[in-house]
Amino acid sequence: MTGHNSIKMVHSLLGKFLKPLGFLKKGGAWYLDSGESVLVFSPQKSNYGNKYYLNLGVYFFVLGELTCPSVRLCHIQARIENIVPENLKLSVSDILDFDHIDMFDAKNIKIIRSALIDYAYPFMNSINTLNKAKIAEKEGVLSGLPVSRELRELLDSQ
Repeated sequence: MTGHNSIKMVHSLLGKFLKPLGFLKKGGAWYLDSGESVLVFSPQKSNYGNKYYLNLGVYFFVLGELTCPSVRLCHIQARIENIVPENLKLSVSDILDFDHIDMFDAKNIKIIRSALIDYAYPFMNSINTLNKAKIAEKEGVLSGLPVSRELRELLDSQ
């Protein structure tokens, strides 16, 4: 399968689960305005094969005016493997490897659905306001995740 076809398949699968939650696709990412922030899901193709990573981001409007930021501009960033429980990490990673796995196998669709709906989306909602992000920071939930210096300074000042 070519890279062009596989990215279409990834977006098709993401759309199946993200559209009902209100996400809209623009360019290569999915966005949801959640009031104080925008939530971002963005697949990224590996340079070493036909494998994809699913990047997540939360961008706070108090720190900028972008409505459709790339994940690299988000104030909190993660890969889906950082959010799901240990028993799903390898499965999620493997499913997004088109060189080895049929992503549209019923079992694989169920795993991706669970990773998105049961873990990634609730995680993003748990940090989508400054108050929630501050609590998450204090509880160590954001430990190990890229958090922008601007957001850390803002959370520390509150």
